[in-house]
Amino acid sequence: MLNTVSSYSEINYVSAMKQPAVSGIISNNVALKPNAFVSAIIKVSKEHGLDYSMLDLEVSFLQSKTKTNRTTRSRTFNRGRAFYRGHIDSLDTQIKNYNMSYEANTIIPMLMLNDLKNGSDRSYGDCAIQPMVRVHYTDFTAVGNILMSPEKMSGIIIETVGLSLLNSPSVTHVIDEIINNTTQVIVDSFIPSFKMIEETPSLTADIKRYLEFAYYGA
Repeated sequence: MLNTVSSYSEINYVSAMKQPAVSGIISNNVALKPNAFVSAIIKVSKEHGLDYSMLDLEVSFLQSKTKTNRTTRSRTFNRGRAFYRGHIDSLDTQIKNYNMSYEANTIIPMLMLNDLKNGSDRSYGDCAIQPMVRVHYTDFTAVGNILMSPEKMSGIIIETVGLSLLNSPSVTHVIDEIINNTTQVIVDSFIPSFKMIEETPSLTADIKRYLEFAYYGA
């Protein structure tokens, strides 16, 4: 059971974790083969005229025993594909300076959870998260697993929330609650289980800021 509280019956939360014994190097497609994930699943009523019955907002978590993504070479290679905590530029600055002309502009950059300025984090492997939208179409048997740019991701999320949760005070109230609940699962469940990242207030704040970028596009 997830320790989350949903104000809306249209939203359900699920999560899963694999055994935290992994190796390898984190690529820029964290969402494709995660060690853990948490999802906010939004049910869509047919009466709203959308071509899908459910929208699954999944945030994937991946841990590696190696820390190659924290090298100077890797940070140069991953420019536009990853955001870094404790970088010379703050996470907020990296997000604001994000250039959609990067090679990886069709998917949202992953967030490296390691704090580059924190010595205890640097002694462990890399950890990263990345959101994905899973669209359950009404007229098709296939489910669309989509890694989107922030602009496309926020567009479908805002549209779905705006049309499907008419009893909410506002779209931002719903999305902010999803961000808070998702972040809580990552910080309270995933981080302690995988024991790779130090829990700090800045970790929670950075995850929320990253998900705001994903779900609002800014």
